[in-house]
Amino acid sequence: MPIHARAFALLTKHQRQWSAKPLSAANIQAFQANLTKLASPRNRSCPMIVISSKLGHPEKVGLEKSRLAFLDEMQRCAQLGLTLLNFHPGSHLN
Repeated sequence: MPIHARAFALLTKHQRQWSAKPLSAANIQAFQANLTKLASPRNRSCPMIVISSKLGHPEKVGLEKSRLAFLDEMQRCAQLGLTLLNFHPGSHLN
């Protein structure tokens, strides 16, 4: 039964891990084919960055991991043809 949604959110990798396998060409093609099949515009598909990423992290190691995760997520979005990325800078942790 169709729900007639006009937008949706998604995760491009597991939400509680810092890294993930690279997207394969087959995964990218399948994702794009499904968007076309569902007639879902790419500008209404909003990926969300992993929860552990905190761009305001006060510690050097955590900040570096967060920056790398953010960059990886932007690259994954570009590979999927997505133009939006929903992220939260994180709590101050102090």
